Amino acid sequence: MLGLRTFGAVYVSDADGSPRDGAAGQRRLLALLAVLAAGDEAGVSRDRVLALLWPDANPEKARHALTQTLYHTRKADQCDDLFVLAGADHRLNA
Repeated sequence: MLGLRTFGAVYVSDADGSPRDGAAGQRRLLALLAVLAAGDEAGVSRDRVLALLWPDANPEKARHALTQTLYHTRKADQCDDLFVLAGADHRLNA
């Protein structure tokens, strides 16, 4: 089980509460997790995520960056089912 701390320092923690380091601590990955954690059960639209994390990017490049960030977040946190993608909505898998 993973935890996400957003009060004070932002980090992903293991089941014992110890912070994960390395790639799991990258700012963009943590920002994506925080945005999705703040969303409700319906999730957050892809367009909203792109507007928050890549506001000035070309839409095609921003979508590619989101896909890559989702992939790297899954790998860094060693959790292949971390996200639920339903159409254009993204959410964390509780």
